[in-house]
Amino acid sequence: MQLLRWIHLVGMVLFIGGGLSAAVVNRMAFEEGADGKSMDWVQWNLGRFSNGGAILLFVSGVVATVLEGYTLDAFQHQGWLLLMIALGIAATAFNGIASQKARELFEKPPSVPSEVSGIRYVIFQLRIGFLIATLGALSTGIWRFTI
Repeated sequence: MQLLRWIHLVGMVLFIGGGLSAAVVNRMAFEEGADGKSMDWVQWNLGRFSNGGAILLFVSGVVATVLEGYTLDAFQHQGWLLLMIALGIAATAFNGIASQKARELFEKPPSVPSEVSGIRYVIFQLRIGFLIATLGALSTGIWRFTI
């Protein structure tokens, strides 16, 4: 069980670290303007890296709940767990959509520089959504220990 907790922690670090790094690179791409194509490639790949962490996180979480003996009835009384799962799914969705938009921006950039800036701003909003959902999921995980 201890190994499973470490795998869960590694998945969390990869997920949050990859998403946060992609958000930072997105802000750097704004400074580069239309020449930030390499930054779009980097944030796309950091998003993919973060997705790998999400897979580790969700798989280890499911295995941990099964090994702990949680049943569907037990889930009804674990509001923190349901909230953490919902926020984790939301964070994964934000990250996936932002990564796809970064990929499209890298592979088929618009010809008008203002459109590039607009797409980067949308990616920025998605990355902020990722960070807020991730912070919420972490908070509910910590909240569990105070109940």
